[in-house]
Amino acid sequence: MGPVPATRLFRIGRRTGDERRIAVAPPLVARAFHGRRAGASGFPMTEASRRVFAGVPQGLWAVIAGLGLEAGDAILVPTCHHGAEIQALRGAGLELRYYEPGPALEPDPEGLERLLTPRARALYLIHHLGFPQDARTWRHWARERGLLLIEDVAQAWRATIGGRPAGSFGDGAVFAPHLTFGLRDGAIGLLGDGRDWAGAPPSGSRWDPRLAAQRLVERIVDDGVAPKRRANYEQLLSELGDRVSAPFDRLSEGAVPLAFAIEDSDPTGLRTRLAAHGIFASDPWSLAEPSPPNAAFVATALRRRSTLALPVHQHLRPVDLERIVTVVTGRPRRPTPVRTEIHHDLDALRDEWDDLALASANVFATREWLGAWWRHYGNDGRLLVSAVRDPGGRLLAILPLYVWRERPLRILRFLGHGPGDQLGPICAPADRVIVAREIRRCVAAGSWGSGMVLGDHLAGADGWGARLGARTLRWTSSPVLRFGAGGWSGFLADRSANFRSQLGRRERRLAGEHELRFRLTGPDTVSADMDRLLELHRARRPQGSSFTAREPFHRETTALLARRGWLRLWLLELDGVARAAWYGTRFAGVESFYQSGRDPSAKQSLGLVLLAHTIREAGQDGISEYRHLRGAEGYKYRFATHDPGLETLAMSNGPAAGAAATGAALIPRALQRRIRAA
Repeated sequence: MGPVPATRLFRIGRRTGDERRIAVAPPLVARAFHGRRAGASGFPMTEASRRVFAGVPQGLWAVIAGLGLEAGDAILVPTCHHGAEIQALRGAGLELRYYEPGPALEPDPEGLERLLTPRARALYLIHHLGFPQDARTWRHWARERGLLLIEDVAQAWRATIGGRPAGSFGDGAVFAPHLTFGLRDGAIGLLGDGRDWAGAPPSGSRWDPRLAAQRLVERIVDDGVAPKRRANYEQLLSELGDRVSAPFDRLSEGAVPLAFAIEDSDPTGLRTRLAAHGIFASDPWSLAEPSPPNAAFVATALRRRSTLALPVHQHLRPVDLERIVTVVTGRPRRPTPVRTEIHHDLDALRDEWDDLALASANVFATREWLGAWWRHYGNDGRLLVSAVRDPGGRLLAILPLYVWRERPLRILRFLGHGPGDQLGPICAPADRVIVAREIRRCVAAGSWGSGMVLGDHLAGADGWGARLGARTLRWTSSPVLRFGAGGWSGFLADRSANFRSQLGRRERRLAGEHELRFRLTGPDTVSADMDRLLELHRARRPQGSSFTAREPFHRETTALLARRGWLRLWLLELDGVARAAWYGTRFAGVESFYQSGRDPSAKQSLGLVLLAHTIREAGQDGISEYRHLRGAEGYKYRFATHDPGLETLAMSNGPAAGAAATGAALIPRALQRRIRAA
């Protein structure tokens, strides 16, 4: 099969009457054809063993050949599949042995055991509709039985399993980013465990990685897709959850939904109703090949007959999601009645603020941090702190807004921008759908006046841009280490032997040459230890930095945090002298690394040793998450499992409505320059 013509590599969105046409496959964004290329960021684009192919069948054929599978070898495949992979496996001459998945579409160990014979060579694992299977467990299962594991990640672009990318566990994997980004075709094949493509077809006109597919894929890869899809999925799940069965009835950690799968007694009729309103559903397990006998696999046949896949892609607007809900339920959506009250004083919500900040697990949402920020950087702004309450008066969210500019355009911002890290609405995760709907209503109704709301550094994983229908201005890296059940030891076990050896060797060397001590600051030493931190930081950056420029703010903040028991200020001492310092916070089970300093004359890796110590202490103390905060420095990724990112966005009404839609053209030029520089 040769290269796919460029004219077949994309889909274009259309309109049906007055309603925008929406389908499971997203429209292709314009930047795929013009502008600066985004670059091949993240797994699997950065893997040396990847190859790009015209389509999934070609990629799968190459993976099979690269793994040394031959005609006549048997492969265990699920009865719940999508057709194209079955064609490719059969076309490669493999014997297909079907196993029926369990209720969560997971492989059934007993059923698999019955299929094992000396000819069985591989297990085929599909991550359905962006919901990843436990590939770690199935990798061990396959290894114990001498089988290869092939991961089908065609529908699970950027999904993760315990912080590790789906597709990184198997001996081979095939990806289909075109399903996520709107291309017509284009696939990525990957071989694991240091394998090469020696057994695969050679590069040439048929397998040349310089296909149009590769050029387009590298232009459209967008790290912000996962939170947008998750946010859209959560909104549909809140309204249609009673129509969804496992494993799609809850948004598991690491899932990047490709579609929203619902069950209906009359899927054909529902599909017709949806199409009449410009909504095009699909059959998630439609087959191009004959299915295994339905009599033998009843559960699969029932799921196949009753399931429809609805759009959930990253380009949907809140109004599109509401239209889907209305058509599926057959009645207009009835939003949960809430009310918003505006306060001009941070102390007005004192008794309730602390509980809500704790529920958000974000130290930058506390009154201590934001209050200090307002005293130092509020200037002449006017507070518009908004409280969102349910009909019973329960506080759902705090929106810590203030008027930043009145002219030439009225702009509201969230408190904390600049030194703050994760800003935006303060609410529990379960209330984000309701809170986002109320924010949209407030902006449209002009509850805060006519103008623009500029949201700096909102938590990327929360998907506020998609929830609010806002314009994303920039995306900032924010690496995170999420501890699993094994804590620090479990994290190290997933790292290379060389990584573990380096950490141990460097700390042992320091301890052998000096009297090494790690000291955590106490209430009586905060001021003196801050002096030392600032001294060490200035020694590394004599030209100055934003941290030292904000010294008065940080001195007040650390004193406040220390009184609440949230401050973490570590010093690494050699022979009784502090040679490195680490400043961070511990709040609601989350540790955050804010700033550091070290003696530049020291030849040892003091910063690395101290950083590793703080992470080890956090893991051993049962901390769930260690946040490196914003910035894409390489050392952060050595100690990270995720990068949920931070999103800066804008939404507006009145005369300013076009600004957010056209890239916030009315934002003052000074701010535009800062955004471009970032």
